[in-house]
Amino acid sequence: IVAGATEPISIAVQKFEVAGNASPKDAAMIRAVVENDLKTTGLFRIANHDAFPEYVT
Repeated sequence: IVAGATEPISIAVQKFEVAGNASPKDAAMIRAVVENDLKTTGLFRIANHDAFPEYVT
C-alpha cells in the first residue's frame, strides 16, 4: 500500500428506532451527534437523508 484515500467516504446514518420510554427527539439528537462526529474527522461525508431508504429491514 503506497497511498490512502484522499476523498471522504460517503456514509449513511439511519434513523434510530424508538422503543419504550425513548423519545423521537432524543433519537434524532443522537443521530445528529453521530453524524457530526463522523463528519468532523474529515474521513466521512454524510449522505443526504433523502438518498437512502427510510427504514432498514
